[in-house]
Amino acid sequence: MLPEAVLFDLDGTLAQTEQAWFQAELAVLKPFGVTWTAGIAEKYIGASLCQSSQSIVDEYSLPMTAHVFTENLVDNVEKILLRQGVQWMPGAYELLLSLARSSVRVGLVTASWKKIADVIVANAPHNVFSAVVTGDACVQEKPHPYPYLKAADILDVSPEKCCVIEDSSTGLRSAIHAGMHVISVPCVASVPSYEGVHHVRSLSEVSMEFLSQVMECVIPLTFYKKENKNEQ
Repeated sequence: MLPEAVLFDLDGTLAQTEQAWFQAELAVLKPFGVTWTAGIAEKYIGASLCQSSQSIVDEYSLPMTAHVFTENLVDNVEKILLRQGVQWMPGAYELLLSLARSSVRVGLVTASWKKIADVIVANAPHNVFSAVVTGDACVQEKPHPYPYLKAADILDVSPEKCCVIEDSSTGLRSAIHAGMHVISVPCVASVPSYEGVHHVRSLSEVSMEFLSQVMECVIPLTFYKKENKNEQ
C-alpha cells in the first residue's frame, strides 16, 4: 500500500542548500560588520524565514526591516543556486523518479520562498511536483500543520494517506500535527525522536517497499491531537 502522496521538505531534505543559505547570510551581514558562523546559522535551520529574519535584524540592530532582510537573503540564495546548480541530497533525484514511475503524487512543502522553490522544481524530473507550498504563501508556517495540510488539499489527498519526509524538528512537528505518516532523514542539525516517526540515514534507503511499510503503521493520533492543541 503506497502513499497517495509523498510531501518533501526542501532545504537539507531534497537539496543541499544549507551552504547556499550560509553564503547568502554572510553576504548580507558582512557590510554591517556582523560576525556570522556556521554554529549561529544552525540555530535557524528549519525555522520560519520571517521569524528568523526578525530575530537577526533585532539581534544585530540592522538598519532594515525583516522583510527587506529576507528579500536580500532569498535573492542571494537564488543567484547561488543558479550559478552553482542544484546539489541533490543522496538518493533524492532517484527517489523522485521512482515516485513518478509509481504514479505517486509528489509535493514540495518548504519555508523557503517561491523563487528558490522554482529553481528546485526546474531542476527536478519533469512535472514530478504536483503541489508546491512555499513560506511566502503560507498563512501559518511550520511547525503549524497548515503547510502540509495545504499541500494535501491541493492534491486532494487525505492527510492520513500522505507521507512526509523532513530533516528538521520544526518540519517534523508540522507533519506530525497534520496527522500524516512521517520519515526523518538527518542533515545538519540533529532532531529528537518523535513517537511514530520513521528514521533513515539517507533518501537512498527510501524504496517503494519501505514506503509501503511506513503506510501500514498506525499514526499516533493521541500525540497528534495533544501537540496540535498546543499549537493553536
